[in-house]
Amino acid sequence: MTESIRIKHAQPADGDALRLLADLDGRRAPSAPALLAYADDELVAAVGVEDGRIVADPFRYTTDVVDTLMLRAAQQRDDGRVRPLRWLALGHRVSRWGITA
Repeated sequence: MTESIRIKHAQPADGDALRLLADLDGRRAPSAPALLAYADDELVAAVGVEDGRIVADPFRYTTDVVDTLMLRAAQQRDDGRVRPLRWLALGHRVSRWGITA
């Protein structure tokens, strides 16, 4: 059976579902802004765009969904909305794929 996966930005209305998922996973919920993944209208994973904190349903296979959320969060950071500049201050160049000397 194939599930329909929907990814969206967290909204205040998602707070209860996000807290329940975090409790189920035994971790703290990601800080806002966060991306959420719903499988057939059930929240299965979330990742914080800035803090990178992940929560996922431990009773479902969510590796691919979490990988997709992490990729999308990285893309949003690459858009310049969240990218920290601390590496540049240390004399390192920051490339799209990591740090180069």
